[in-house]
Amino acid sequence: FVAGAWPHVLGLGLMAWLLAAIHELWRPVPGYAWSRRRSWWGTSGTVALLLLTHGVSALLGGILATGWVAVLFLRHPDWRALARTTSAAVSGALLTAFSWFPALMDTAFVQTERMQLGALNFRNWFIRWPGYQPPLWGLQERSPYTIGFPVDLHFAYSNLLTGPMRLSLVQSVVLFGGLAYLTWRIWKRAGSARPGSSVIFPVVFGSVVAVVLYANQFDWAVPVWEAYPILQMIQMPTRLFGPIAFAVALVLGGTVAALPRSGRMTMVTTLLLAILMVASG
Repeated sequence: FVAGAWPHVLGLGLMAWLLAAIHELWRPVPGYAWSRRRSWWGTSGTVALLLLTHGVSALLGGILATGWVAVLFLRHPDWRALARTTSAAVSGALLTAFSWFPALMDTAFVQTERMQLGALNFRNWFIRWPGYQPPLWGLQERSPYTIGFPVDLHFAYSNLLTGPMRLSLVQSVVLFGGLAYLTWRIWKRAGSARPGSSVIFPVVFGSVVAVVLYANQFDWAVPVWEAYPILQMIQMPTRLFGPIAFAVALVLGGTVAALPRSGRMTMVTTLLLAILMVASG
């Protein structure tokens, strides 16, 4: 009732499926027209379900999908694929216009300012590090976990979530490992590596999304949130952790896909992935 947790969870899941459907629109199975049609309807249906399920997730998913399409277009400029993706998204939006259009038109008659009261005030959900803003905004003191460090160093929280989240220890290791690999790959690019390599783009996209969105968790981003109402519609920066998690997963997938495919390396990679999954679980 308070947080809409169940629609939020469904929205996050649909967000991931939307990226997968869009990706398949740009890489259909050669020689199979059904693959392209299936991807078009999959994209349209996912957009429709996302708009019906959770408004904030639809907003975040739209921004994330737009960036994903831009990455795909940079890698392989295909105006037909861009047209297919755009038409599928418009189709999904039109299918659910009966839901979001009246809500959009009636916004002026609703007390939307109540979304900024109490615990829903976005100013209460920033990590205070190194501390550019006052430590209190009328509620509990922020950042109760691993104070003074930008990343959480615990494997699990021992208390209830009463403050802003931090990037977990496992996510941090994956992200920094991906950034290190990306830096090395760019440095070695003068050799046989191509900047358009299929495994580079997920790492680049995931790294940029994760770093930019996680930067919005700290109190230096408060003036940006106060300046742009579209950010305030998200209600709190903690909601950005869904896209951050997807971005870290893309970094991990792209990095693993780029590793050498020798027998020993495959065994080591599988073991490391198993450890990461168990630790995250």
